Amino acid sequence: MAENSAGSVRKSRPPVIVDVGLDVNDLSVMKAFWEQTLGYHEARGKESYSYLVDPSGNGPHLFLQVVPEPRTEKNRLHLDIVVESLPQAVAAAEARGARRVSEFKTPITWFVVLEDPEGNQFCLVDEPYWEETRPPYWKMRGDDTDPSGSTTAFCTAGVEPIVPDSPTPFTPSAL
Repeated sequence: MAENSAGSVRKSRPPVIVDVGLDVNDLSVMKAFWEQTLGYHEARGKESYSYLVDPSGNGPHLFLQVVPEPRTEKNRLHLDIVVESLPQAVAAAEARGARRVSEFKTPITWFVVLEDPEGNQFCLVDEPYWEETRPPYWKMRGDDTDPSGSTTAFCTAGVEPIVPDSPTPFTPSAL
């Protein structure tokens, strides 16, 4: 048990990710893109930021903050977004200005890596595949470690990318 600032005892819980921050240059473009992509709505905002929330209350909030510098390198963090129909969600994202980077399809996963209008990468994941192999699926199959004893990476291990015509080659490590 932990004590809160008022001195009363409260139940402890593990940390929970409630917000994901994304640096943007053009707030109006990025706000519209992410509202439509996620179905989120703005809870508050000013010219320097927009705080988007999941109307169902299930997902983390998305905090868009304006920065002066453009993105110059690859993401160190990306969003995986489960969608009902991967082909429809990809087409809709592309219509809003996303660019397809690559597609991965195996017997256990199907997802498409895209870039938003400012080049931030994210993945759209097909829901039927997600439901079938929802983490920690490897625990249920009993193959959560490799012979060396380290944890197995499930997302891109053994996955061959389907890469569209692109000026720069894509590898799973680019995520």
